[in-house]
Amino acid sequence: YEAKLAQYQADLAKYQKDLAEYPSKLKAYEDEQAAIKAALAELEKHKNEDGNLTEPSAQSLVYDLEPNANLSLTTNGKFLKASAVDDAFSKSTSKGKYDQKILQLDDLDISNLEQVDDVASSMELYGNFGTKAGWTTTVSSSGVAKWGSVLLERGQSATATYTNLQNSYYNGKKISKIVYKYTVDPESKFKGQKVWLGIFTDPTLGVFASAYTGQVEQNTSIFIKNEFTFYDEEGNPINFDNALLSVASLNREHNSIEMAKDYTGKFVKISGSSIGEKNGMIYATDTLNFKQGEGGARWTMYKNSQSGSGWDTSDAPNSWYGAGAIKMSGSNNKVTVGATSATNVMSVSEMPKVNGKDNTEGKKPNIWYSLNGKIRAVNVPKVTKEKPTPPVEPTSPAQPTYETEKPIEPAP
Repeated sequence: YEAKLAQYQADLAKYQKDLAEYPSKLKAYEDEQAAIKAALAELEKHKNEDGNLTEPSAQSLVYDLEPNANLSLTTNGKFLKASAVDDAFSKSTSKGKYDQKILQLDDLDISNLEQVDDVASSMELYGNFGTKAGWTTTVSSSGVAKWGSVLLERGQSATATYTNLQNSYYNGKKISKIVYKYTVDPESKFKGQKVWLGIFTDPTLGVFASAYTGQVEQNTSIFIKNEFTFYDEEGNPINFDNALLSVASLNREHNSIEMAKDYTGKFVKISGSSIGEKNGMIYATDTLNFKQGEGGARWTMYKNSQSGSGWDTSDAPNSWYGAGAIKMSGSNNKVTVGATSATNVMSVSEMPKVNGKDNTEGKKPNIWYSLNGKIRAVNVPKVTKEKPTPPVEPTSPAQPTYETEKPIEPAP
Protein backbone atom coordinates (compact mmCIF):
# COMPACT_ATOMS: atom_id res chain seq x y z
CA TYR A 1 0.00 0.00 0.00
CA GLU A 2 2.82 2.43 0.90
CA ALA A 3 4.42 1.91 -2.54
CA LYS A 4 1.08 2.49 -4.30
CA LEU A 5 0.49 5.58 -2.20
CA ALA A 6 3.93 6.99 -3.05
CA GLN A 7 3.29 6.37 -6.76
CA TYR A 8 -0.12 8.02 -6.48
CA GLN A 9 1.37 11.07 -4.80
CA ALA A 10 3.99 11.36 -7.58
CA ASP A 11 1.27 10.95 -10.24
CA LEU A 12 -0.89 13.52 -8.47
CA ALA A 13 1.94 16.06 -8.38
CA LYS A 14 2.54 15.52 -12.12
CA TYR A 15 -1.19 15.82 -12.82
CA GLN A 16 -1.44 19.10 -10.90
CA LYS A 17 1.59 20.48 -12.79
CA ASP A 18 0.16 19.34 -16.16
CA LEU A 19 -3.25 20.76 -15.25
CA ALA A 20 -1.71 24.14 -14.43
CA GLU A 21 0.22 24.18 -17.73
CA TYR A 22 -2.59 22.83 -19.92
CA PRO A 23 -4.42 26.14 -20.60
CA SER A 24 -1.24 27.93 -21.74
CA LYS A 25 -0.15 24.95 -23.88
CA LEU A 26 -3.61 24.74 -25.44
CA LYS A 27 -3.59 28.47 -26.18
CA ALA A 28 -0.11 28.31 -27.75
CA TYR A 29 -1.23 25.38 -29.92
CA GLU A 30 -4.48 27.10 -30.95
CA ASP A 31 -2.66 30.37 -31.69
CA GLU A 32 -0.16 28.59 -33.92
CA GLN A 33 -2.93 26.69 -35.73
CA ALA A 34 -4.78 29.97 -36.34
CA ALA A 35 -1.60 31.60 -37.66
CA ILE A 36 -0.97 28.62 -39.97
CA LYS A 37 -4.55 28.78 -41.25
CA ALA A 38 -4.14 32.50 -42.02
CA ALA A 39 -0.75 31.90 -43.68
CA LEU A 40 -2.19 29.15 -45.90
CA ALA A 41 -5.07 31.41 -46.96
CA GLU A 42 -2.50 34.04 -47.96
CA LEU A 43 -0.29 31.47 -49.74
CA GLU A 44 -3.31 30.30 -51.73
CA LYS A 45 -3.31 33.75 -53.40
CA HIS A 46 0.36 33.38 -54.39
CA LYS A 47 0.57 29.69 -55.28
CA ASN A 48 1.28 30.40 -58.95
CA GLU A 49 4.12 32.83 -58.18
CA ASP A 50 7.82 31.91 -58.18
CA GLY A 51 9.00 29.83 -55.26
CA ASN A 52 5.56 29.00 -53.83
CA LEU A 53 4.14 25.51 -53.35
CA THR A 54 1.44 25.00 -55.98
CA GLU A 55 -0.57 23.27 -53.23
CA PRO A 56 -0.06 25.42 -50.11
CA SER A 57 0.65 23.25 -47.09
CA ALA A 58 2.15 23.54 -43.61
CA GLN A 59 5.29 21.57 -42.84
CA SER A 60 4.53 19.13 -40.02
CA LEU A 61 7.96 17.44 -40.33
CA VAL A 62 10.63 19.70 -38.83
CA TYR A 63 13.78 17.85 -39.91
CA ASP A 64 16.43 20.25 -41.22
CA LEU A 65 19.72 19.68 -39.42
CA GLU A 66 21.09 17.13 -36.92
CA PRO A 67 24.84 17.79 -36.55
CA ASN A 68 25.12 15.82 -33.28
CA ALA A 69 23.29 12.69 -34.43
CA ASN A 70 24.81 9.28 -33.73
CA LEU A 71 24.98 6.78 -36.59
CA SER A 72 25.11 2.99 -36.38
CA LEU A 73 25.31 0.81 -39.49
CA THR A 74 24.70 -2.78 -40.50
CA THR A 75 25.27 -4.14 -44.00
CA ASN A 76 25.27 -7.30 -46.09
CA GLY A 77 28.07 -5.67 -48.10
CA LYS A 78 31.47 -4.68 -46.70
CA PHE A 79 32.49 -1.99 -44.22
CA LEU A 80 35.49 0.09 -45.29
CA LYS A 81 38.37 1.22 -43.09
CA ALA A 82 38.75 4.99 -42.65
CA SER A 83 42.43 4.56 -43.58
CA ALA A 84 41.42 2.88 -46.86
CA VAL A 85 39.05 5.75 -47.70
CA ASP A 86 41.80 8.27 -46.91
CA ASP A 87 44.28 6.36 -49.07
CA ALA A 88 41.80 6.30 -51.98
CA PHE A 89 41.24 10.07 -51.74
CA SER A 90 45.02 10.63 -51.92
CA LYS A 91 45.28 8.84 -55.30
CA SER A 92 44.05 8.97 -58.89
CA THR A 93 41.31 11.44 -59.86
CA SER A 94 40.85 12.91 -56.34
CA LYS A 95 44.58 13.46 -55.62
CA GLY A 96 44.73 17.03 -56.99
CA LYS A 97 42.07 18.30 -54.59
CA TYR A 98 43.38 16.13 -51.71
CA ASP A 99 46.76 17.85 -52.04
CA GLN A 100 44.87 21.15 -51.54
CA LYS A 101 43.20 19.72 -48.39
CA ILE A 102 39.85 19.26 -50.15
CA LEU A 103 37.89 16.00 -50.02
CA GLN A 104 36.16 16.05 -53.42
CA LEU A 105 33.75 13.12 -53.12
CA ASP A 106 32.64 13.06 -56.76
CA ASP A 107 36.28 12.73 -57.90
CA LEU A 108 37.00 9.61 -55.81
CA ASP A 109 38.03 6.58 -57.89
CA ILE A 110 36.31 3.72 -56.07
CA SER A 111 38.50 1.04 -57.67
CA ASN A 112 40.98 2.07 -54.95
CA LEU A 113 38.52 0.77 -52.32
CA GLU A 114 38.38 -2.81 -53.58
CA GLN A 115 41.53 -4.27 -51.98
CA VAL A 116 41.11 -7.14 -49.52
CA ASP A 117 42.73 -5.21 -46.66
CA ASP A 118 40.36 -2.24 -47.16
CA VAL A 119 37.60 -4.17 -45.36
CA ALA A 120 36.73 -3.31 -41.73
CA SER A 121 34.76 -5.45 -39.28
CA SER A 122 32.46 -2.56 -38.33
CA MET A 123 31.75 1.06 -39.26
CA GLU A 124 34.66 3.52 -39.19
CA LEU A 125 34.03 7.26 -39.59
CA TYR A 126 35.98 9.47 -41.99
CA GLY A 127 35.69 13.15 -42.92
CA ASN A 128 37.14 16.58 -42.18
CA PHE A 129 37.73 16.02 -38.45
CA GLY A 130 40.56 14.65 -36.31
CA THR A 131 43.74 14.66 -38.40
CA LYS A 132 41.71 16.27 -41.23
CA ALA A 133 40.29 19.11 -39.11
CA GLY A 134 40.35 22.33 -41.11
CA TRP A 135 40.03 20.54 -44.46
CA THR A 136 36.99 21.24 -46.64
CA THR A 137 34.54 18.83 -48.24
CA THR A 138 32.27 19.34 -51.22
CA VAL A 139 29.35 18.53 -48.92
CA SER A 140 29.87 21.51 -46.63
CA SER A 141 32.30 24.35 -47.33
CA SER A 142 32.44 25.46 -43.71
CA GLY A 143 31.03 22.68 -41.52
CA VAL A 144 32.30 19.28 -40.44
CA ALA A 145 31.09 16.26 -42.43
CA LYS A 146 31.58 12.72 -41.09
CA TRP A 147 30.54 9.53 -42.82
CA GLY A 148 30.72 5.77 -42.54
CA SER A 149 31.64 3.89 -45.73
CA VAL A 150 30.36 0.63 -47.17
CA LEU A 151 31.09 -1.14 -50.44
CA LEU A 152 28.02 -2.74 -52.00
CA GLU A 153 27.07 -4.74 -55.07
CA ARG A 154 23.77 -4.38 -56.92
CA GLY A 155 20.90 -5.43 -54.67
CA GLN A 156 22.97 -5.15 -51.47
CA SER A 157 22.06 -2.69 -48.75
CA ALA A 158 23.16 -0.86 -45.62
CA THR A 159 20.77 -0.05 -42.78
CA ALA A 160 21.47 3.15 -40.87
CA THR A 161 20.03 3.96 -37.44
CA TYR A 162 20.27 7.61 -36.40
CA THR A 163 19.84 8.51 -32.71
CA ASN A 164 20.61 11.47 -30.39
CA LEU A 165 18.37 13.66 -32.54
CA GLN A 166 17.94 17.12 -31.06
CA ASN A 167 16.11 19.30 -33.60
CA SER A 168 13.54 17.05 -35.29
CA TYR A 169 9.80 16.97 -34.63
CA TYR A 170 6.61 15.73 -36.24
CA ASN A 171 3.50 17.80 -35.42
CA GLY A 172 5.46 19.26 -32.51
CA LYS A 173 6.28 15.81 -31.08
CA LYS A 174 9.96 14.88 -30.74
CA ILE A 175 11.51 12.39 -33.15
CA SER A 176 13.96 10.16 -31.26
CA LYS A 177 15.22 7.79 -33.95
CA ILE A 178 15.26 7.34 -37.72
CA VAL A 179 16.02 4.09 -39.56
CA TYR A 180 16.99 4.16 -43.24
CA LYS A 181 17.67 1.17 -45.46
CA TYR A 182 19.79 2.08 -48.50
CA THR A 183 19.79 -0.48 -51.32
CA VAL A 184 21.66 -0.32 -54.64
CA ASP A 185 18.97 -0.56 -57.32
CA PRO A 186 19.78 -3.75 -59.27
CA GLU A 187 18.74 -2.00 -62.49
CA SER A 188 21.49 0.65 -62.17
CA LYS A 189 23.46 0.73 -65.44
CA PHE A 190 26.97 1.65 -64.18
CA LYS A 191 29.67 -0.46 -65.81
CA GLY A 192 31.45 -1.83 -62.72
CA GLN A 193 30.27 -4.22 -60.02
CA LYS A 194 30.67 -2.11 -56.87
CA VAL A 195 29.18 1.02 -55.29
CA TRP A 196 30.75 3.09 -52.52
CA LEU A 197 28.19 4.58 -50.14
CA GLY A 198 29.34 7.35 -47.81
CA ILE A 199 26.56 7.61 -45.22
CA PHE A 200 26.72 10.87 -43.26
CA THR A 201 26.27 10.87 -39.49
CA ASP A 202 23.80 13.76 -39.92
CA PRO A 203 20.77 12.08 -41.54
CA THR A 204 19.69 15.39 -43.09
CA LEU A 205 22.92 15.38 -45.16
CA GLY A 206 21.99 12.06 -46.76
CA VAL A 207 24.34 9.87 -48.74
CA PHE A 208 27.07 10.03 -51.34
CA ALA A 209 26.80 7.11 -53.79
CA SER A 210 29.42 6.37 -56.41
CA ALA A 211 30.37 3.71 -58.93
CA TYR A 212 32.96 6.02 -60.55
CA THR A 213 36.23 4.23 -61.40
CA GLY A 214 38.10 7.14 -62.96
CA GLN A 215 36.38 6.99 -66.37
CA VAL A 216 33.16 8.67 -67.49
CA GLU A 217 30.53 6.27 -68.87
CA GLN A 218 27.90 6.53 -71.60
CA ASN A 219 24.34 5.27 -71.03
CA THR A 220 25.10 4.85 -67.33
CA SER A 221 23.08 5.29 -64.14
CA ILE A 222 23.25 4.82 -60.39
CA PHE A 223 20.13 4.61 -58.22
CA ILE A 224 19.72 4.04 -54.48
CA LYS A 225 16.42 2.88 -52.97
CA ASN A 226 15.69 4.59 -49.64
CA GLU A 227 13.21 2.98 -47.22
CA PHE A 228 12.69 4.84 -43.95
CA THR A 229 10.75 4.99 -40.69
CA PHE A 230 10.76 7.71 -38.03
CA TYR A 231 10.18 6.92 -34.33
CA ASP A 232 8.83 8.94 -31.39
CA GLU A 233 10.28 9.07 -27.87
CA GLU A 234 8.29 6.00 -26.83
CA GLY A 235 9.91 4.02 -29.64
CA ASN A 236 6.73 3.83 -31.73
CA PRO A 237 6.83 4.33 -35.52
CA ILE A 238 5.43 7.75 -36.44
CA ASN A 239 2.41 7.62 -38.72
CA PHE A 240 2.80 10.56 -41.12
CA ASP A 241 -0.24 12.38 -42.43
CA ASN A 242 0.83 14.42 -45.48
CA ALA A 243 4.29 15.25 -44.11
CA LEU A 244 6.44 17.11 -46.65
CA LEU A 245 9.75 15.57 -47.74
CA SER A 246 12.09 17.83 -49.69
CA VAL A 247 13.60 16.55 -52.94
CA ALA A 248 16.16 19.19 -53.83
CA SER A 249 19.38 19.84 -55.74
CA LEU A 250 18.14 17.81 -58.73
CA ASN A 251 20.61 18.89 -61.40
CA ARG A 252 20.16 18.44 -65.13
CA GLU A 253 22.97 18.99 -67.63
CA HIS A 254 23.04 18.33 -71.38
CA ASN A 255 24.01 14.67 -70.82
CA SER A 256 22.94 13.96 -67.23
CA ILE A 257 19.75 13.94 -65.15
CA GLU A 258 19.35 13.58 -61.38
CA MET A 259 15.94 12.30 -60.32
CA ALA A 260 13.68 10.67 -57.75
CA LYS A 261 11.28 7.83 -58.63
CA ASP A 262 9.44 4.80 -57.19
CA TYR A 263 8.19 6.79 -54.20
CA THR A 264 5.30 6.61 -51.76
CA GLY A 265 3.18 9.75 -51.61
CA LYS A 266 2.31 12.57 -53.96
CA PHE A 267 4.61 15.01 -55.77
CA VAL A 268 4.02 18.72 -55.10
CA LYS A 269 5.48 21.19 -57.60
CA ILE A 270 7.02 24.53 -56.66
CA SER A 271 5.97 27.34 -59.01
CA GLY A 272 8.82 28.47 -61.26
CA SER A 273 10.95 25.44 -60.41
CA SER A 274 12.62 23.45 -63.18
CA ILE A 275 11.54 20.27 -61.35
CA GLY A 276 8.35 18.52 -62.42
CA GLU A 277 7.01 14.99 -62.67
CA LYS A 278 6.80 12.86 -65.79
CA ASN A 279 6.07 9.13 -66.09
CA GLY A 280 6.42 8.73 -62.32
CA MET A 281 9.85 10.38 -62.27
CA ILE A 282 10.71 13.68 -60.53
CA TYR A 283 13.36 15.70 -62.41
CA ALA A 284 13.93 18.82 -64.52
CA THR A 285 11.41 17.65 -67.11
CA ASP A 286 11.49 20.44 -69.70
CA THR A 287 14.78 22.33 -69.46
CA LEU A 288 18.32 22.05 -68.23
CA ASN A 289 19.14 23.88 -64.98
CA PHE A 290 22.95 23.86 -65.07
CA LYS A 291 23.99 27.11 -66.75
CA GLN A 292 21.91 30.21 -67.47
CA GLY A 293 20.80 30.42 -71.09
CA GLU A 294 21.81 26.84 -71.95
CA GLY A 295 18.96 24.47 -72.77
CA GLY A 296 16.36 26.78 -71.25
CA ALA A 297 18.11 27.12 -67.87
CA ARG A 298 17.00 30.27 -66.06
CA TRP A 299 19.90 30.43 -63.59
CA THR A 300 23.35 28.87 -63.16
CA MET A 301 23.64 26.22 -60.45
CA TYR A 302 27.13 27.30 -59.32
CA LYS A 303 28.04 30.79 -58.11
CA ASN A 304 29.41 33.20 -60.72
CA SER A 305 28.94 36.88 -61.57
CA GLN A 306 25.46 36.32 -63.04
CA SER A 307 22.42 37.46 -61.10
CA GLY A 308 20.62 34.53 -59.43
CA SER A 309 23.57 32.17 -59.87
CA GLY A 310 24.43 29.58 -57.21
CA TRP A 311 20.90 28.22 -56.76
CA ASP A 312 22.33 24.81 -55.87
CA THR A 313 23.17 25.64 -52.25
CA SER A 314 20.63 25.02 -49.52
CA ASP A 315 20.69 28.62 -48.29
CA ALA A 316 20.32 30.26 -51.73
CA PRO A 317 17.09 32.33 -51.92
CA ASN A 318 16.21 30.54 -55.19
CA SER A 319 17.27 27.00 -54.19
CA TRP A 320 13.64 26.10 -55.00
CA TYR A 321 14.63 26.25 -58.69
CA GLY A 322 16.04 22.71 -58.47
CA ALA A 323 13.57 21.34 -55.94
CA GLY A 324 10.12 19.91 -55.34
CA ALA A 325 8.37 18.14 -52.47
CA ILE A 326 6.69 14.81 -51.76
CA LYS A 327 3.65 14.57 -49.47
CA MET A 328 3.99 11.34 -47.48
CA SER A 329 1.63 9.41 -45.24
CA GLY A 330 1.96 6.24 -43.16
CA SER A 331 4.90 4.96 -41.11
CA ASN A 332 6.92 3.19 -43.83
CA ASN A 333 7.93 5.30 -46.82
CA LYS A 334 10.33 4.99 -49.73
CA VAL A 335 11.91 6.89 -52.60
CA THR A 336 14.61 5.90 -55.08
CA VAL A 337 17.12 8.64 -55.92
CA GLY A 338 19.91 8.68 -58.46
CA ALA A 339 21.62 10.04 -61.54
CA THR A 340 21.37 8.79 -65.10
CA SER A 341 22.60 9.54 -68.59
CA ALA A 342 19.95 11.62 -70.37
CA THR A 343 19.97 8.96 -73.11
CA ASN A 344 18.32 6.50 -70.68
CA VAL A 345 15.35 8.85 -70.22
CA MET A 346 14.62 10.21 -73.70
CA SER A 347 15.77 10.22 -77.30
CA VAL A 348 18.41 12.73 -78.40
CA SER A 349 15.79 14.46 -80.58
CA GLU A 350 13.77 15.29 -77.43
CA MET A 351 16.73 16.83 -75.57
CA PRO A 352 17.55 20.54 -75.34
CA LYS A 353 20.60 21.32 -77.48
CA VAL A 354 23.67 23.15 -76.15
CA ASN A 355 26.16 24.54 -78.67
CA GLY A 356 29.38 22.54 -78.75
CA LYS A 357 28.10 19.84 -76.40
CA ASP A 358 27.22 16.22 -77.15
CA ASN A 359 24.07 14.97 -75.39
CA THR A 360 25.37 11.38 -75.53
CA GLU A 361 28.76 12.00 -73.90
CA GLY A 362 29.77 10.04 -70.83
CA LYS A 363 29.22 11.06 -67.20
CA LYS A 364 30.38 9.98 -63.77
CA PRO A 365 28.02 7.40 -62.21
CA ASN A 366 27.72 9.13 -58.83
CA ILE A 367 25.43 11.41 -56.84
CA TRP A 368 25.14 13.19 -53.51
CA TYR A 369 21.53 13.47 -52.38
CA SER A 370 19.78 14.32 -49.14
CA LEU A 371 16.18 13.71 -48.09
CA ASN A 372 15.00 16.02 -45.32
CA GLY A 373 12.23 18.36 -44.23
CA LYS A 374 13.92 21.51 -45.53
CA ILE A 375 11.28 22.47 -48.07
CA ARG A 376 12.83 24.97 -50.49
CA ALA A 377 9.55 26.73 -51.30
CA VAL A 378 9.09 30.19 -49.76
CA ASN A 379 7.03 31.10 -46.68
CA VAL A 380 6.02 27.53 -45.75
CA PRO A 381 4.60 27.67 -42.20
CA LYS A 382 5.95 25.08 -39.73
CA VAL A 383 4.03 23.13 -37.11
CA THR A 384 6.08 23.43 -33.91
CA LYS A 385 3.45 22.97 -31.18
CA GLU A 386 2.08 19.56 -30.23
CA LYS A 387 -1.66 19.39 -29.57
CA PRO A 388 -1.85 18.99 -25.77
CA THR A 389 -3.89 16.17 -24.26
CA PRO A 390 -6.11 17.12 -21.30
CA PRO A 391 -4.51 15.60 -18.17
CA VAL A 392 -6.45 12.85 -16.37
CA GLU A 393 -6.53 12.83 -12.56
CA PRO A 394 -4.98 9.67 -11.08
CA THR A 395 -7.08 7.39 -8.87
CA SER A 396 -6.01 7.12 -5.25
CA PRO A 397 -5.27 3.60 -4.00
CA ALA A 398 -7.86 1.98 -1.77
CA GLN A 399 -7.14 2.11 1.95
CA PRO A 400 -6.21 -1.34 3.27
CA THR A 401 -8.90 -2.98 5.44
CA TYR A 402 -7.96 -4.92 8.55
CA GLU A 403 -10.23 -7.52 10.15
CA THR A 404 -10.98 -6.68 13.79
CA GLU A 405 -10.46 -9.55 16.18
CA LYS A 406 -13.63 -10.80 17.86
CA PRO A 407 -13.47 -11.95 21.50
CA ILE A 408 -13.41 -15.71 21.87
CA GLU A 409 -16.71 -17.08 23.06
CA PRO A 410 -16.33 -19.20 26.20
CA ALA A 411 -16.87 -22.87 25.57
CA PRO A 412 -20.26 -24.13 26.80
